[in-house]
Amino acid sequence: MKIGVRLGLGFGLILLVAGILVTGALVSNQAGHASLLEAMQKTSEQQNLAHEMNQALLQSAVAVRNMGLQTQVANVQRDQAEADRLRKLYLQAKSKLEALGIGDKEREVFARMDDIDRKMEAHFREAVDFASQFAAEQAAAVITEKIDPLLQQAMSELCNYVTLQKEHANDVAIAAEQLDKNTRRTVLVIALVGVLVLGLSTMLAWRLTRSITAPLQHALDATARIAQGDLSCAIEGADRGGQDEAAALLAGLQQMRDGLSGLVASVRASAQNIATGASQIAAGSADLSSRTEAQASSIEETASAMEQLHSAVQSNADTAKQVNQMASTASGAAVEGGNVMRQVVVTMQEITSASHKIADIIQVIDGIAFQTNILALNAAVEAARAGEQGRGFAVVATEVRSLAGRSAQAAKEIKSLIGISVEKVEAGTHLVNQAGDSIQDIVTQVQKLAGLIADISTGAQEQTSGIAQVNQAITQLDGATQQNAALAEESAAAADNLRKQAGSMVQVVGTFKLPDAGVLSHTALAYSG
Repeated sequence: MKIGVRLGLGFGLILLVAGILVTGALVSNQAGHASLLEAMQKTSEQQNLAHEMNQALLQSAVAVRNMGLQTQVANVQRDQAEADRLRKLYLQAKSKLEALGIGDKEREVFARMDDIDRKMEAHFREAVDFASQFAAEQAAAVITEKIDPLLQQAMSELCNYVTLQKEHANDVAIAAEQLDKNTRRTVLVIALVGVLVLGLSTMLAWRLTRSITAPLQHALDATARIAQGDLSCAIEGADRGGQDEAAALLAGLQQMRDGLSGLVASVRASAQNIATGASQIAAGSADLSSRTEAQASSIEETASAMEQLHSAVQSNADTAKQVNQMASTASGAAVEGGNVMRQVVVTMQEITSASHKIADIIQVIDGIAFQTNILALNAAVEAARAGEQGRGFAVVATEVRSLAGRSAQAAKEIKSLIGISVEKVEAGTHLVNQAGDSIQDIVTQVQKLAGLIADISTGAQEQTSGIAQVNQAITQLDGATQQNAALAEESAAAADNLRKQAGSMVQVVGTFKLPDAGVLSHTALAYSG
């Protein structure tokens, strides 16, 4: 929605509110008139009800008197019914009056009338009883002495109530007349003020709308030209020197146009410089990309050679590790053989010692056989001396001597065999000692060889680890070089894209229409400052 329309709606809303206020005032006056009219109607209705009450009292008094003069039951009942009917009319009119609302003075009147009504009701019943008994004198006495005075009092109170209502009606009439005068005067003033406000508001709305929409139209025209790239024309109305927001808007647009002119000129020069620099960067990036690809190819070949070297060294290290394990096994076997040979030497020494002990025992056995032979010889001599009696003993002695001779011969043979065995055992012990010394030398040499092979295996493992690290470093270098090559290609592509975009920027900036060179240089300096 345009500003002019919005301003018109705003002022129209103000006028509408003013019209509503005027209408409200008029309606309020009409409501006052209606209230006064209602009060007047209420007063008239109250006067009519008071008149009805008065007529009911008068007619009921006539009915009661007639009832006292009747001599027939039917006539008495008729007059009694008439009196009751009039009594009800009186009470209905009274209830209506109370329902309409009464003031303090009227309430005092009604209080006195209520007291009179109660007394009249009692006397009325008394007069009805006498009339029903055809006691005319007594009924007349009640009517004249009791009911008539009360009736006069009731009539007097009704007159007082009517007087109060007349005074109230006069007050209402005076208020209505005054309200009517005030209403006519208020309506006249409101109408004059409304016409004046309408005229001034319309004129002010037109002037204010014109003062706002005209600069805004200039601003819209200027922004349309700037949107089309025309920065050569000045902003119309920017030099009128106003202090309102519209003048500030035009001045701001003029500053924006000057700033955009300087900015576009600077951008145009910068775009040309960027295009030149982008071309140079694109050429350098292409050269760098080719050199980086060559370097990446060389590093890739080096990495392949290092991988083969690593495989060979790894194979040597595995072989050295296996030889180390075999040397360790041989060293263990040699050590175990040395231990066995030491046990054999100890066993041979024990056999030699046992052989010497056996020889000693055989020598003892030989001595015992010799002594047994001497004893057998002595026994034979003694048996020969004994003669016939010692012949059996001589036979035994001969057998014992024979056994002793065989034992001695066996002991000699055993001793000879034990001597030979001892000699052989001593020779074997000597040979075993020599073999143990040789095996100990072999164990020492095998242990030295195992140590050397372990050193070779350790060196091979360290060499393998070093070559693996070198290979990893070359692989990382190869990856970095590949990334550099990719980045160089991306940089070349980006530089070429930048060159194309710079050319597009030069074309886009060339679509702007700039002021003359003098004005442009001035605005460019102002913008750069």
